[in-house]
Amino acid sequence: MSFLKRLSVSVRSQLDEAVSRIENHDAVIDAALQESRDAIARLKLQQSRMSKKTQSIDAQIDKLQTDEQSWVRRAKMLAKGDEAQALACLDRRDRCVEQIKQLQAQREQCTELEFRLANNLTQLEQKLIDDEQRLQEFRGRDLSAKAEHAIEEIRGSGSGSLEQAFDRWELDITRKELRQDAADPASIGIDSLEERFQREERLEAQKAELKALMGDES
Repeated sequence: MSFLKRLSVSVRSQLDEAVSRIENHDAVIDAALQESRDAIARLKLQQSRMSKKTQSIDAQIDKLQTDEQSWVRRAKMLAKGDEAQALACLDRRDRCVEQIKQLQAQREQCTELEFRLANNLTQLEQKLIDDEQRLQEFRGRDLSAKAEHAIEEIRGSGSGSLEQAFDRWELDITRKELRQDAADPASIGIDSLEERFQREERLEAQKAELKALMGDES
């Protein structure tokens, strides 16, 4: 392969690749939409984990509140007979109260984060729905435009050559039919016999006409 031909092939290949990259809008947009789907999946996973964490915090708070009431009840029972044990029970009650406060603070943070996650998830899901609808719309428009372009190309450039092909085919068929008729002895004989009868009939008619003319003269 000559240098110029190799250069031409290389340039054409690079142009085809560039055109392919430019025209591949569908794949680019679909890849972006897949990233949105992945982001939604990650948000839902994080949301699920946060919900489980909130449920765990609620369970701990419920248990601590139960423990708090138990230590208060025990302190009351021991207050008269064993003051030291009663104070120890109240100390345990205070620890429960402190832990409850810490867990409630954590729960508020989790609730706020859950709200933000839910809000972001709603917005992202709605955007994905809108983008997918736009993608389907553009795909439909693209297919329609390609179909119209193909029809115009057929009308513009292909119709002339198509008609010429039909004309050449019809001419070829006609030639074959003529050769077949010429080579068929039966058809030749029928035509010759028909012509002979027609000649004889014309001759008899002419004789009758001539005889009639001669009778008029006499």
